[in-house]
Amino acid sequence: METESIDFEDVEYKDQLLWLLRDKVFHVTTAKAFENIQKDGFIYGNQDAKYPLNPTSLNSFGRCRGWVCLFDLRGKSDKEIENGLNCYYFLMPSWFEELNESEHYPEWRLVYLYLSHAYYKDLAPNRAASQNDKRSQFIPEVECWYPGNIPIGYIEKSLCVRIRQTYNLNSHLDRYSYILSLADKKIIDLDTDG
Repeated sequence: METESIDFEDVEYKDQLLWLLRDKVFHVTTAKAFENIQKDGFIYGNQDAKYPLNPTSLNSFGRCRGWVCLFDLRGKSDKEIENGLNCYYFLMPSWFEELNESEHYPEWRLVYLYLSHAYYKDLAPNRAASQNDKRSQFIPEVECWYPGNIPIGYIEKSLCVRIRQTYNLNSHLDRYSYILSLADKKIIDLDTDG
């Protein structure tokens, strides 16, 4: 598997990252989860919630079937991608944020796992969810699924991305943002530590 790493520190990253993901089918995860994927040899559908779930995954069309959720940006227009990002911001999911308390900045360590073209034929397309009679959650136009677990050998490339936003604690706005981030992550209690 080819591996590429890229860091975005206090810069606008959206256009450059989207350029790297365009016309690809990929799974997005954290760097920590990627370590487990490499150790296990599979990307699991996580139907049994073996790995932590974000709030939107509980009723996910794919996860409820034991399928791996993927993003399919092949041939998608800017509008379709933007609509997908409005449903699930896969460029920097908020629940993947980690807080570096000693250096006062939030960061995201993400890994985008590109599915090899040879397995595109096995994908369940987005219309499979829209034609389903059971109520389930899915991302219109850009989400697809691999039915079952994906062997790590089916992944042609891992794109390891680090996004870091430094807080300037001399700035009142940044200081308050940092305090709110700490409270959001339950590191401080605004009622008692405030």
